[in-house]
Amino acid sequence: MGFSLSSNWKQLQRKQISKKGTGKKRPKSAAAIVSKSVKASELSNKESTVSLKFTVTESTNRVSHRKKEVGKYLAMDCEFVGAGEEGESSILARVSLVNYHGITVYDTFVLPTEKVTDWRTHVSGVTPAHMKDAVSFKEAQKKGVRSTRRKNFGGT
Repeated sequence: MGFSLSSNWKQLQRKQISKKGTGKKRPKSAAAIVSKSVKASELSNKESTVSLKFTVTESTNRVSHRKKEVGKYLAMDCEFVGAGEEGESSILARVSLVNYHGITVYDTFVLPTEKVTDWRTHVSGVTPAHMKDAVSFKEAQKKGVRSTRRKNFGGT
């Protein structure tokens, strides 16, 4: 018995094939940008060095600036500590948001709302010392929500 693609998959494949070759290809690295924009052999050694440094820095800044933008995709990670008699109840202790490129958008420690009985440091990395700069749950929630409006999410 042979395997057959559904009509949806076939339609998607046709779209992808028709899109190939359209648009400009991006250089793979800053070096590729430099090699296309400046020919070192055409300049004196001193001019060549200055031009190449400028071009590499300029192109790298453009890329890193784009990566720092929040963008439309975010991932969230939360760390929890234990509360209750044997630390069986989990309480938020840290929340982190990163964009598509892994750049941190928001990262803060959160004051536990109950007495911590198990810091779970071996898993969470959170220690009592982190709590000196921690914010309240309400404050973390408010700032986190502000960062996440109209975003697509992934999280653990």
